[in-house]
Amino acid sequence: MAVHVIYENCSCTDSLMDHLMERSALPWVREVILFVGRGHEDLLGLEAAGFELHMTSQDKLVQDFSIESAPVLIAVDSDGSLLYVGGYYRFPAAVRPLDQKILSHVLVESRSMPSLPLPVYGCAVDKKLQEALDPLGLLYE
Repeated sequence: MAVHVIYENCSCTDSLMDHLMERSALPWVREVILFVGRGHEDLLGLEAAGFELHMTSQDKLVQDFSIESAPVLIAVDSDGSLLYVGGYYRFPAAVRPLDQKILSHVLVESRSMPSLPLPVYGCAVDKKLQEALDPLGLLYE
């Protein structure tokens, strides 16, 4: 299973969602979108592209999953082993997400976590982290 944690208030949300809709859900893995926020115009498009959709709040994401930033890609093997938790991009402000390559590697080729997952380039979801990164409230409202 692959879980795509996407935060509605992140600048990379639109491009990542466009990428996922363009490629559609991969036929060899159950792909879940864990969407943090109230909604987005492309959510129906993601469901139509074969993704399973679940909604959550900022607080629940931090409380239930200990995830403080997004986007995050999580890959879990059929036996429940965690194979990947990390980012989509090798560099900040990258245009091409590497999710297909990562999922192919961890779920098909090696079935093991890479030694160094990619860093999470995106946005803080946790309200305390947002305050620490943006004490003047210019980026996070």
